[in-house]
Amino acid sequence: MGRTLLARCTHPGLNLLDAAYTAPLAAPIASAYFDGADDDELRGLAQRAIADAAGVALRPAAIDQRVIRAIAEIRERIDEPILLSALARRAGLSPGRFRHLFVAETGVSLRSFVLWERLNRALSIGFSGGSWTEAAHAASFADSAHLTRTCRRMFGLAPTSARVEELERRQLA
Repeated sequence: MGRTLLARCTHPGLNLLDAAYTAPLAAPIASAYFDGADDDELRGLAQRAIADAAGVALRPAAIDQRVIRAIAEIRERIDEPILLSALARRAGLSPGRFRHLFVAETGVSLRSFVLWERLNRALSIGFSGGSWTEAAHAASFADSAHLTRTCRRMFGLAPTSARVEELERRQLA
């Protein structure tokens, strides 16, 4: 779904979507949120909206429990080295079979998933007021420059510029 949506974007980096396009996609999520829906229901509605936006069929929700356990472990230990061989051993699979299963179930490689989780962790810390150096180290980046390069590669902009844009947006509101 992500690749399909990315192909629809005309500019590199972040793209704003037209409200006339996004409002019908977001309406069921907003309605459920204000009606007190739980996280699982909201997550399902968000996945449906993304699938609809991409114009693809939503995959069945059943994910192999070994992959779910591996994802939980990755998130718990994101500040430590994450080894494919260790995750595979705990899942009772060979590294090659685990790598294949992980991609089949998530749509991304283990390496990409770990990088995404580390980036999310660092951005969460940075946007919560922590220094970018602290954020980088907490998410196992070598330093803030490494975090910045990774953020630019993934999102097309540096994390500091995203925080500045967010602050400016809030001040205008």
